[in-house]
Amino acid sequence: MASYTQARSLLKSSVSRKTLYSVNIFDNGSTPADKKITPEERNYIKLFATKVNIPDLGIDEVTSIGQEHMGIQRNTASGLRFGQNRLNISVLENSDFTAYKMIRRIFNTSGNNLNPTGVRAQRMRYYDDYVFNIEISKLELPVGSKAFTKSRLESDSDLDYGYQIVSRYRFEKCFVQNIGELLLDSNATDAYLDFPVSFAFESYYHDGTQTMY
Repeated sequence: MASYTQARSLLKSSVSRKTLYSVNIFDNGSTPADKKITPEERNYIKLFATKVNIPDLGIDEVTSIGQEHMGIQRNTASGLRFGQNRLNISVLENSDFTAYKMIRRIFNTSGNNLNPTGVRAQRMRYYDDYVFNIEISKLELPVGSKAFTKSRLESDSDLDYGYQIVSRYRFEKCFVQNIGELLLDSNATDAYLDFPVSFAFESYYHDGTQTMY
């Protein structure tokens, strides 16, 4: 049985907190100006993405029998798998419906007339014209005392300043694949409204370099 001293030496700082993370959506260079994410909207997602599910990572397998010994089954690696290639987040809505309008605007960049009225025919755009990248930073409280700059702590463009970044997850070639349902309820007088969003992506890259923001 490990002693308290041994356990403490292995858990040098503290447990990781599920509540500390940052979501950053990067514009595609081909995104039309009227559909680009504004700095205010980018900050909103950083602060009010209430849940983020980073997909699992696995290896697909191929089964062969009798590869080396007759009758013995062997599973060999056949490729890298990024969960179901879906990044799922939930976003807290405000009374101006800022979040839904923003996500819907990004959703609409995948094609023409995706908010159909009148003529309801749609046409999807070229892939490279609507995909973009997303970065999820896992944040932790800084270790020890640090000197912080007051102007940066109060800056609207520096919301992650002062935290320690322990991991980054860079999702490549994303687009909004699904905007989840809005659950309205006349009995939920003390509940807030949020909604799920699913991004399709090709792959993601993990950077475990620890830095101070």
